[in-house]
Amino acid sequence: MRGTPNVGDQSSHSADNSAAPPATPASLEGAAAASVLKKTQLILSAFEGNKPRLGLTALSRSCGLSKSTTYRLAQELAELGFLDRVESEYQLGWRIFELGHLVSAPARMRQIARPVMVDLHAATRAALHFMVPQGLEVLCIESLAGRHETAAQAMAGTRAPIWYTASGKVFLAYDAHAESLLTQLDESPAAPLTRHSARTADQLRSQLATIRARRWSEEREERFEGLKSFAVPVTLWDSERVVAALSLTVEITRRDEQNMLKFLMSAAADISRRLQSGRAPAHFTSPW
Repeated sequence: MRGTPNVGDQSSHSADNSAAPPATPASLEGAAAASVLKKTQLILSAFEGNKPRLGLTALSRSCGLSKSTTYRLAQELAELGFLDRVESEYQLGWRIFELGHLVSAPARMRQIARPVMVDLHAATRAALHFMVPQGLEVLCIESLAGRHETAAQAMAGTRAPIWYTASGKVFLAYDAHAESLLTQLDESPAAPLTRHSARTADQLRSQLATIRARRWSEEREERFEGLKSFAVPVTLWDSERVVAALSLTVEITRRDEQNMLKFLMSAAADISRRLQSGRAPAHFTSPW
């Protein structure tokens, strides 16, 4: 009949409404907060070792955000101490440094490794790095270099592709999932850092068994032209679980490699013993 409601259509319309309830103020607020946090993360992540300071235009471009949004969030972060203004540029603020040193696992590892690294530097006069794995990258959590080695120094807090570093090759060699990681290199090739950088999984795959057999790895001019690096695993002593790597970097022309490796392996063994001796956290969380 004309004007009579269609019960079937009404039921269907009601079911659709129940399947997709209207957004509540709380859910909208949560979505907005998540969006702001993601944008904040993009801004803070734009600062790297080779880009310690960024102007508004460069920061906006790195984040993929509009200038107005970048400016507003950067100003708020500066007021809170997470960023500093230096003339017309921004850099990470002291609050980031303070909070970073409170992260328990890396802070404790740095505390254990630092004295050993001081002695190792005195013996080798090389740039030293204490690295942990982070997905397809390595993260430097402590570094040490003298005035003559600063060109080879990666600052604490900086990252590098796992494929092109001596430490990264250590992590690949001892990773049970190394084959799937190597497949990713072939499927999504990483941009080589130098003309010597490995470009295929096969180039790396042939090195891993050798690294496991001799318990050290090397890279020659794969990350920086004119420099070479050696790395050894740092383990939880009784389990042989690799949790970090200790590496040194020197000029490619330096020839006392066996002597440097002897000191490097001794230092890594010392750090491993200290991690297991009770001076490390009782419930150590692996960085893997």
